[in-house]
Amino acid sequence: MSISRVINVATQAISGQFFSSLVPCGRFRSRRHIPACDHRLKRNTLSLTPDRKRLLTAIIILLSLILLVFIVRWSAIYPSVAAADVGLLGFLNRHRIRELDPVFMALSDATTFISVGINLSILALAWKQQSGRMLHQGIQLALTLVSVLGIVSLLKYAITRQRPFEIHDFVEKLSGGGGPSFPSGHTTEVFALTTVLFLLYPGRRWIAAIALCWAFIVGYTRMLLGVHYPSDILGGILFGVLTAMTIHLAYNQGQSGGNAG
Repeated sequence: MSISRVINVATQAISGQFFSSLVPCGRFRSRRHIPACDHRLKRNTLSLTPDRKRLLTAIIILLSLILLVFIVRWSAIYPSVAAADVGLLGFLNRHRIRELDPVFMALSDATTFISVGINLSILALAWKQQSGRMLHQGIQLALTLVSVLGIVSLLKYAITRQRPFEIHDFVEKLSGGGGPSFPSGHTTEVFALTTVLFLLYPGRRWIAAIALCWAFIVGYTRMLLGVHYPSDILGGILFGVLTAMTIHLAYNQGQSGGNAG
């Protein structure tokens, strides 16, 4: 009787918004139902075909690999790049406001707890409100966080870059930093989370704005506390955003294929 309805919010891969979702609104739907999943969105958006989505996903993965080569290998090929990387880290680490060290340490240590807490809150609200749309948002965020964990671990042990405090005596270590340095796991995680929130809640930019401020603070603290180079942070930003975009495309493509079937 009730056919699954969809929200189709399209993406501009090159010049702006990067989100398209096809979420079933069938028997497990919100009490605050939007008629026909709000057809007003369809008039202002452009759909991507499955073939174009697959192509876009492949391009994103390729770009991530290219960026990896440029970010990490530049420091080995060009001494000036390595010197700037170390110099900026040393400046931030030495000239920090030491009275704020406990605050920065707390913000850094709380990163994963906050990310998981946001994810669990979305899933709990989906269950409480019986919202299919919110359920898929929570699942997509969970897949993104799990993917980030796997990708970061793979990259860290494939590149095996030493931590700055292991090489440079002037760097004061003030936070936990186990395993290799590149990329920053904390930074990758928070920027992946920020990107997902931006893609899932296009009408609530204040959510993404708050998350973005928090993400930059986390990245800054990882340098301030002496456990990451600036290039580790840059790599974390890029891989966090690219991972979130790729998962978003793949998940919505799966949803589209499932609905078509």
